[in-house]
Amino acid sequence: MEKVKNNKRIEWIDSLKGAMMLAVIWSHSSANNTSGGYWITASYMAVFYFLSGYIFKDKNNGFPKFLLGKAKRLLIPYFSYGTLLVLIDAFIPMTPDDFDRSAANKWMGLLYSRYMLYPDNFSDNVFFLQSYDSTLWFLTSMFLTYLMFYCFLKSRKRRWFIIIAFVSGYILTFCPILLPWSVDTVPVTALIMCGGYYFKNLSCDSVSKKWKTAITTIILLVYVVAIKQNAGINLSIRCYGTGALAYIFYYVIAFTGAILWTILFSKLPGNKGLQFIGKHGVTYMCLQLFTLSVSHKVFSKLISNPVILGWIGIGVTLVGVGIVIEMYDRLRMLMKMKCNSNGLLRP
Repeated sequence: MEKVKNNKRIEWIDSLKGAMMLAVIWSHSSANNTSGGYWITASYMAVFYFLSGYIFKDKNNGFPKFLLGKAKRLLIPYFSYGTLLVLIDAFIPMTPDDFDRSAANKWMGLLYSRYMLYPDNFSDNVFFLQSYDSTLWFLTSMFLTYLMFYCFLKSRKRRWFIIIAFVSGYILTFCPILLPWSVDTVPVTALIMCGGYYFKNLSCDSVSKKWKTAITTIILLVYVVAIKQNAGINLSIRCYGTGALAYIFYYVIAFTGAILWTILFSKLPGNKGLQFIGKHGVTYMCLQLFTLSVSHKVFSKLISNPVILGWIGIGVTLVGVGIVIEMYDRLRMLMKMKCNSNGLLRP
């Protein structure tokens, strides 16, 4: 595997992030009308945590600087986009009339950062994130996952840390409510991030091509069997699948899936489109439901086929969010040039 050097981006990692983000957008569109997509969606969120551990480099800058860096990267977009989307929803409602339309719940959801209060099987649930912002749970989850991962890095007894995280994650599956900021799933996502960190340092140089192929084939077979045995994964609402062994199967699916995608994309040529999406994954994660919804409202007057509508929405999302990103980058560049010309910034 290609090692991460300094802050240089690795193209295949951006491509993989972009591919997984494209899968996330597809899964939220009406084009997602086939159970075959579960082969990807079962592990696509795990890939993001796995890659975060894979590319992580401990700069030993201390916890305060680490905390501020992650807050700037994740929490500022979370509250900025979240506030904007709740305000937009007041004028262009997204949710059906039979949903809880309480404005207080929407603002509470922005603070609580979960789609709903109780697990999915609860008959009379309380809904929070429903204002084009239900995907934003990922940002607060990733933030807390990084904090727990930092504790892992600084731990002198990492084996005990892993055991405690695994046990606590299992105990939290019995929690009667979904905890704020995905606290109940953070032990799980932190272990996946740890897995990516260890996988980066795994050297296969001495392993023959024949053995690499055999090992990869075994991993693929394990992934296929686990997928067949464990349906219904939805990490955002703490659903690790079905059955008594769902918690165990989720780890198997998460690690085997992430490893397979990592191996595959490390061998593929770079794709500029996927790399762009991967570099701007936070923005695509935050704005996708808004663009998908607007596209559906506009084109459903002309087209009735939900699959076609879904793919149109995906195209609108990719182009529309891309335009927003380009406009923002140009605006930021102009502001920086203006500050430089006025002598407000030091060379």
